[in-house]
Amino acid sequence: MDDNLIKRLLSEERRSWEDPEKFLPELIMRDDVVADVGCGPGYYARVLVRLSKMVYCIDKNEKMLNYAAGINSPNILFLKDISELPNNSVSVVLFANSFHDMDRKNMYKETIRVLNSKGRVIIVDWKKESPMGPPSDIRMSKDEYIKTFSLDFRLDREFEVGPYHIGLVFVRK
Repeated sequence: MDDNLIKRLLSEERRSWEDPEKFLPELIMRDDVVADVGCGPGYYARVLVRLSKMVYCIDKNEKMLNYAAGINSPNILFLKDISELPNNSVSVVLFANSFHDMDRKNMYKETIRVLNSKGRVIIVDWKKESPMGPPSDIRMSKDEYIKTFSLDFRLDREFEVGPYHIGLVFVRK
């Protein structure tokens, strides 16, 4: 992972079309414990620490996680894997531009395991037709997310992220 990618992920340009300050305040409650899975350099975590009770910043990429560890807040912990979280320990699992890149079956199981009984899953991801982002063949549409999460969750709401992303909130059935 090079430093240029970290700079792009934390850039003001990105904020112009994907600004978590604009939508996270209506999604995150003060008593939420959030698992930011695939946190990268902490783009979302920087906002989450101000809105929630606790943030678990999770990323397998050590360089990204080390960069995120620069967030100076008493309510954030850094983990390499979601498997390090106890059962029923979080109220929100956030996948921001990350779920499409993971072992979906395993990550779904881990999401079920770590979420409490009233837990929510928040998805921010690239629209299939977006001119930017990862290859379109690995991106997931809204319908694909609904199908993926339909066994244990229902789509509660959609929210506006920006021109290139979808925003979805799933709640347990």
